[in-house]
Amino acid sequence: MLAAVLLLGWAGAYTSYIRAPAVLLNADNGILTYVSLNVTPGHGMVYVVGPNNVGSSTTDSAITAAAYASEYLGYNENNYTFKYRIDNSSNISGPSAGLAFTLLAISALQHRPLADNFTVTGTIASNGSVGEIGGVYNKVEAAKEQGMRFVLVPYAPPYSFEEEFYYIAQQHFNVPLVEVANVTQALPYAFGDVSSEPLSFNLSENYSVGSLPATNLACTACNNSAFALLANYTLNATAAEVNLLSDNYSAVKRQMMGQLDQYRQLGAKGYLYSASDLAYLEYINAFMFANSGNATFAHALQVMENLDSYCTSLAPPPMTSANYEYVIGGEMRQTWGEINLGYSEQLLNQSESSDGVLSSLDVAASSAGWCNAANQMYSIATRIGGTDYVNTSQSIKALAASYIQSPDISNGMYKNAAVQDYQEGLYGAALYAAVYANTFDNQSRQFNASPISAGAIASNLSAYNYGVWPSQFAKQSQFYLYEAGLSTNASNRSAYVYSAYTTMQLAQGLQYANRQITASFVHSTTPLYQAAPTGISVEAQITGIKVEISQVYYILLILLVVVVIMLIVMIAQLVRAPGNGTRNETKRAARGRRQSD
Repeated sequence: MLAAVLLLGWAGAYTSYIRAPAVLLNADNGILTYVSLNVTPGHGMVYVVGPNNVGSSTTDSAITAAAYASEYLGYNENNYTFKYRIDNSSNISGPSAGLAFTLLAISALQHRPLADNFTVTGTIASNGSVGEIGGVYNKVEAAKEQGMRFVLVPYAPPYSFEEEFYYIAQQHFNVPLVEVANVTQALPYAFGDVSSEPLSFNLSENYSVGSLPATNLACTACNNSAFALLANYTLNATAAEVNLLSDNYSAVKRQMMGQLDQYRQLGAKGYLYSASDLAYLEYINAFMFANSGNATFAHALQVMENLDSYCTSLAPPPMTSANYEYVIGGEMRQTWGEINLGYSEQLLNQSESSDGVLSSLDVAASSAGWCNAANQMYSIATRIGGTDYVNTSQSIKALAASYIQSPDISNGMYKNAAVQDYQEGLYGAALYAAVYANTFDNQSRQFNASPISAGAIASNLSAYNYGVWPSQFAKQSQFYLYEAGLSTNASNRSAYVYSAYTTMQLAQGLQYANRQITASFVHSTTPLYQAAPTGISVEAQITGIKVEISQVYYILLILLVVVVIMLIVMIAQLVRAPGNGTRNETKRAARGRRQSD
């Protein structure tokens, strides 16, 4: 009895406090609220009081927090009552206070106060691991307004959207964010035992540029100087976007410029598409950072309206036998940009916090990059020019339709782009997009590293040289193979071989498309244009293609029935005709006499 009394006296009633952030949904606004926990001797009950309504997920988090904290300290939770109070009149609900609840429970059970200069967000699991949350941008904004020195946030994987959002929020509000994967990592910061350091964001990926040989793959029917213009444009456009970054992003700005130097060296060795593709990915990050200073719904909406006006204003020049790859490639990318812009607008309209706004801007960044590329391709196509004006025949329409209708291709951006281009009469672009879908979204195509060896891939690459796109993707596949051979990390090596395999498949598919397109050309001495109906939903477009194919099948079936009926009638007439057998015998006899003469 005395031992029990002494135990309760040591770990008895105590109240601990913390300030936890929350997001007011649909208001783009974060707040900090006091959360307290009073622990008293009891029977294991856990209560959450304060707001008008407390959601079940909030209560569940409190129960998990109390159980884990008791287990962590070696206490029996059934000896205590845990009463959490959220000091705010708003209806705040959700599991993101789980880590805060846990820190409070450990603090109260130990009679040790938490530091008062930080805030914390993150879910809690029964094993003490910290899970992801939403609204980080708004929560860090609230921490800044309340003078918090740092924010504890759940660990995010490197190069992930979450990590990028963390970095944006930290740099914009100048409040360090500390990533923690579990309660054990969080405790030293929560009790003030260690000081916080701002998180860093690594964009650098070093390629073996100095050791790479120049590509030895040749190309027929190519205009490499024109493609060099496209690669240089992409590199310069990315550099210009990087230069727009504020001083808050000086560290990543230096990284990006260093990356662009690598990509220019890749281009100098002939890997032009690899250089421009990697630069395009840098452009997306730079666009995000440049627009993150105003992560509001109104700003994002204005960005998208501007992009929509820009993308829809682009128009390809007349297609010739000399510039067709740039016209078709530009049309496809313009469609990619328009489709992704639609996805971006959906994300924005569904956003409940600035995280959703940032997500929509990230998707919009890819739209900007693709529309910029389309514009440059149209410019190059105009420069190439030519007087042999061409258009694709109905055979390309049928081929594109067959690709689109493949049951192995899953629905996604590439297939949707193929459908949209098909409905607009851009059959070459539809075929290109369908090749992309068949390469990247083909559910039946499996990659197996053992039979698909690097050597087998390399032996095929020289065959894909008909046109600039197949040639450039073959060279990109070669680039990945070289990187795989130089890599000392088994996981990276396997990833490089997989990338080499998929780009080889793309080179193969685009070469087939080029041969079919050029063979189908309808030639003219004056520009040829195609009508382009607009405003049709993707679902309606797919239905329209199915209807067109069904109509062709019905026509062929009717023709077949008519032919069969005519044959039956002719046979019946021959059978009923008088003397038919005699004439046949006479013919056979005559043939026999000629052979014997």
